Amino acid sequence: MYKIITVQGPTASGKSKLALNLAEYFDIEIISADSRQVFKYLDIGTAKPSQAEKNLVPHHLTDIIEPDKSYNAGRFAKDASRAIIDITERGKIPAVCGGTGFYIKALTEGLADIPEINKDIKEEVAELIQKKGTEYLREKLVKIDQEEKKRIHPNDTNRIMRATEVYLQTGKPLSYYFKTMKPELNLDILSIYIKPERNGLYEKINKRTDKMMKDGLYEEFKNVLKSGYGEDSPGLNTVGYKELFGFYFGLINLDKSVELIKRNTRRYAKRQFTWFNGGNFTCTVDSGLEEIDKIIKKINSFKKD
Repeated sequence: MYKIITVQGPTASGKSKLALNLAEYFDIEIISADSRQVFKYLDIGTAKPSQAEKNLVPHHLTDIIEPDKSYNAGRFAKDASRAIIDITERGKIPAVCGGTGFYIKALTEGLADIPEINKDIKEEVAELIQKKGTEYLREKLVKIDQEEKKRIHPNDTNRIMRATEVYLQTGKPLSYYFKTMKPELNLDILSIYIKPERNGLYEKINKRTDKMMKDGLYEEFKNVLKSGYGEDSPGLNTVGYKELFGFYFGLINLDKSVELIKRNTRRYAKRQFTWFNGGNFTCTVDSGLEEIDKIIKKINSFKKD
């Protein structure tokens, strides 16, 4: 049994700051659960920890692949599991910190072995969503399997589409596959969820984007392009970078690109809220640093168990 801490929440909610602050009280090492921080050279737009922060607290699973390579939840689960074993064997506490909830779910619960969905079914489901809407599809899913009513939020279009695709492809509900899931490691988890006030977070996202631009985000973007990476690179096809191509190619002005980054980051945060609202956490806080004493007590109790 490996004890780990997870720090989760939407983008810009203060997860990294909380994890770094906890390192002042506990001997922890941070495992990044951020699907963008795995890419090399993409530092500013992904809000990677600085070198000074890395010197203070060891970080794992940042800067591990080139921008033109792909990474997924299955690989994360294996890489994070190896890091957890290494950190634990050295007498430290692994703290998995990030906003890519699916990565953390893959680590803690495992992945379902679902057959690949063919293109025709994906197109059929997309057409159904357009014509009938998500509520119609969700009602169909619930009639097939009552577990879907608890598992899938009515507004979670992506999950509703995925569950429908799987059923049409295999004739089995998603819950059938979830029952076969098994994580890489047997974990004892203390999970912390930072759930900030939504409008305040959106304003923070806007200000953080402006700071990123001042810190040289566009220059970083151009340097990555000069290194031979392009629009088809997975690392650059992410929020914070893909919006800059319009300005780079002279299609829109820079202000418009910045507004698109802000809008798409807010939308990403909204999707994260939806994802995390379906989770169960040991400790939910509005702002990590302001409730640090509460979190420290939880961790001390967790260590003793």
